[in-house]
Amino acid sequence: MLTRTEINMIVERFADITGQQNDVVMNIKQCAKYLGISPGALRKRVYDGTLPYSKKGRLLYFSRLEINQYY
Repeated sequence: MLTRTEINMIVERFADITGQQNDVVMNIKQCAKYLGISPGALRKRVYDGTLPYSKKGRLLYFSRLEINQYY
């Protein structure tokens, strides 16, 4: 049985091969890990307006496609 990480890697590889982009929605902790920064540094970029995000209630969400376009 495949793990979630292995499935995500397969999906990303398939998207690369076919030219289709798959979007992944991340929370603060996931996005910070993806970017290799601390959650505090991520929040600072959000409040500075230098990082695209969506907000629902008090929670922040990040699109991997938008983050990749930003960097």
